[in-house]
Amino acid sequence: MVFLRKVSQDNPKDRFAFAPIQNYDEPWTDEKLYKKYGFNENEIAFIDSMIRPMDLTLNDDTDE
Repeated sequence: MVFLRKVSQDNPKDRFAFAPIQNYDEPWTDEKLYKKYGFNENEIAFIDSMIRPMDLTLNDDTDE
């Protein structure tokens, strides 16, 4: 969304006009985001086909 308004290396505030505001005080799952932004099944299938799942074990700081 930022790319649609960005034509140079500058990043003034208006370049983010199309970027949605997101509350990062809570954990977000794909399903919660799909519901929040109202994605339909075709859009969800497209997103899932283009973005591979993250391996969250790489960010696990717990010692086992």
